[in-house]
Amino acid sequence: MNEEFIEMGLLQRSDCYKAVVLDGCIVQKGDVEMCDLRFFVNRYRNESSPKLQVYKHNRKGKEIIDTFYNFDDAISCFDRLVKVG
Repeated sequence: MNEEFIEMGLLQRSDCYKAVVLDGCIVQKGDVEMCDLRFFVNRYRNESSPKLQVYKHNRKGKEIIDTFYNFDDAISCFDRLVKVG
């Protein structure tokens, strides 16, 4: 398991896929994070397909958590939450 945080602004989309799905990194931009739960949650370790979580923490106590099996859907949600700010 790789617990490294990578700032999203530095990565291309293909590099982001490799970092999240293959290396198990947490990708972060601002207060939005994306990770593959297979690397962090025991009950997902044996799944063959990605279990991508997009998490946004709002300082007023509101949190948004979405889970995806498809990287394209997850990165679209990630980009949308970053733009909403």
